[in-house]
Amino acid sequence: MRIGSLFVHNFKNLGELNLTQLSGVNIITGRNASGKTNTLQSIYFLSTLSTQFKTYQQAVRFGADFFSVKAAVESSGSEKTLEVRYGPGRDVKLKQNGNVVAKKSDYIGESRVVNFAFEDIDLVRGSPGERRRALNILISQVNRSYLKSLQKYMAVLSLDVGTRCNKTICQFGRCVLAVRVLKNRMNASAKIVCVKFQQMMSNWQQLHC
Repeated sequence: MRIGSLFVHNFKNLGELNLTQLSGVNIITGRNASGKTNTLQSIYFLSTLSTQFKTYQQAVRFGADFFSVKAAVESSGSEKTLEVRYGPGRDVKLKQNGNVVAKKSDYIGESRVVNFAFEDIDLVRGSPGERRRALNILISQVNRSYLKSLQKYMAVLSLDVGTRCNKTICQFGRCVLAVRVLKNRMNASAKIVCVKFQQMMSNWQQLHC
């Protein structure tokens, strides 16, 4: 994937950022706290809808009431424009080529990004939950069926026991079965991604070794 242009408004400490005619390799320089890292995080957010904050509101620049990130990207020979906008009191608004995308699962994966940051050391020394979250974000970008199963799985787990199982053994058994089916689907999708990644790495080694 290649980014041709990037427009950011009120994302974290970035008031207005307009980058055009970007090349294949770009270097960002600047003083401390000038927004270099936040520029990269805006690209990551545009692709994954994920931030280090608990709520999107925390990513809004101080004194502003919204943020937006928009970019022109080229992937697999095709060009498209992606846009994410957030305002208080509502969820994010997603657009592709100017058309509204209603579901996050239909948006994530349109551009694929891997972000390496200092905080990623937590993937090694942190909890299993941190590693699971990173894998969920990575796999969801390349496998939509995994993302949709993940959303259903998390929705079931978010219910309290009484609501989830309706306090009957029969309902409880159905709930456990549903969770198992979703986990099996997710594991199958994850294996497909791993096989594709191994093939990609093997092809890369043959070309460069």
